[in-house]
Amino acid sequence: MPGAGAHPNHVLYETGLVKIGAFRCARDNPLFENSGPIQNDCFVFPRTSVVIEHDHDRPFVANPNVVTFYNQRDEYRRRPVSEDGDRSDWFAVGHDFVLDVACHVSPQLEHRPDRPFRVTHALSTPRAYAFQRQLFATISRRIRLESLEVEERIIWLLESVLLSAREQDSRKTLPDRVRRRGELVHDAKMLLSSEFARDVSLSELAERLDVSVFHLCRVFRQLAGCSLHEYRNQLRLRWSLEHLDTGPPRTLVSCALESGFSSHSHYGSAFKRSFGQTPSSFIRGIRAAEIASQNSKIHFPRNVRPTLLLNPPKFALARLP
Repeated sequence: MPGAGAHPNHVLYETGLVKIGAFRCARDNPLFENSGPIQNDCFVFPRTSVVIEHDHDRPFVANPNVVTFYNQRDEYRRRPVSEDGDRSDWFAVGHDFVLDVACHVSPQLEHRPDRPFRVTHALSTPRAYAFQRQLFATISRRIRLESLEVEERIIWLLESVLLSAREQDSRKTLPDRVRRRGELVHDAKMLLSSEFARDVSLSELAERLDVSVFHLCRVFRQLAGCSLHEYRNQLRLRWSLEHLDTGPPRTLVSCALESGFSSHSHYGSAFKRSFGQTPSSFIRGIRAAEIASQNSKIHFPRNVRPTLLLNPPKFALARLP
């Protein structure tokens, strides 16, 4: 991660249509609170937890469970949650193309040409999260992919995250949406983001948030779109992706326990349900990508070639930067 004073934004890949980049900003970087207006329409996958506040909008918790959206020239501020500052991976797409995909996903809505993204954030599905990590890791390892292949993969990813955003947008029309409930869900996400590895009970959460257990469960599911347990499990699983193949090396058992799972088997079954493969398969994929990177080429099995816009590819993962 760049230290204090280093510019936190790095473009790793660029064509005439798309850009892929890394944002690595330490808490003591002068640009942490405000890194300036957004240069391109982009969607971002956080790796750490921060609070984001756009002008004239409520703050929200940006963590690995969400995808965040920024229209060109958007300005916002961030507040720290994680000790690791703001680590995120971003995908920028040409303005006309974003608008075209947005109109296709939600044709019934009136779209503003100057603001193709209607919401600031949405839950990212496990499939979309794993898919973008695969693509980002491949690009960051300088494994050669043709522009057509990369651009089509980003088409699928953009369509996927906009579908998630459409579902979130529809929940805004709930008749009982009030500020206090939104603040309750925000505070619950803050607690889970900073303490996801702890075996915290519903009673403890409710007591710390000064509400009843039933009210907390009902409001969180209604506004967040998932249960508290599901939300925490995804934070644990996505944290584990950061540590399966980074130094110092962790065994699968230690990775399971450090992320908060009660056992290796519990972790393995949750991992497979979410990402469609076991942790061992994940690591084998990393090894295969490392070998392939020596030849600047990835060889895909015939049965897992990309079927874009229908089903994301299960291609090998490179080492996570």
